Amino acid sequence: LIFDNGTESNILLRTLSKSLYTDKTSRLIVRSADDFTDFEPHGSVSKVKTGQVYIVKSLSANPRLRQVRNLHKIGFTKHTVEDRIKNANNDIAFLESPVEVVERIDCYDLDPRGLEGCIHDFLHYQRVNITLTSRHGKSYKPKEWFSINIDDAKKIVACIVDGSIVNYRMDNITNRMVERKM
Repeated sequence: LIFDNGTESNILLRTLSKSLYTDKTSRLIVRSADDFTDFEPHGSVSKVKTGQVYIVKSLSANPRLRQVRNLHKIGFTKHTVEDRIKNANNDIAFLESPVEVVERIDCYDLDPRGLEGCIHDFLHYQRVNITLTSRHGKSYKPKEWFSINIDDAKKIVACIVDGSIVNYRMDNITNRMVERKM
């Protein structure tokens, strides 16, 4: 189930969990940590590259886009960023214009699509709200373009990866990442 705000819930899993929790005869079986050593050969940790998150800025000549301060697209690819942007001039995801790669972040043992979703959710109010017309005459709204300072964008990605993002929030007036006051 996906809610309007983009959060997801596995209703079947929640129902099963609740049923197991309320049933007095149910039991939780937990394997010991020793049971999981067979997954890592000789105690070494291998990292698997799962993709790249990238940040690009538009080089569009469109006056409406040039008015947007700190216009950046944050996306992901399972391949290289160069492969992803090679057709940017014809791709509405890149506003049908050339782009400049500002940052690329390799993802290891992470779901890059999930990471991208977390970034987009965190930047919900910084998303550029503009309707454009493609070269083929169809209207579209860019979904992965944000008005965000590049340093904050990089920090957001790093904080989501290391889990410290819970200590921050976006100030929707300044469009800057600020520390949460607890």
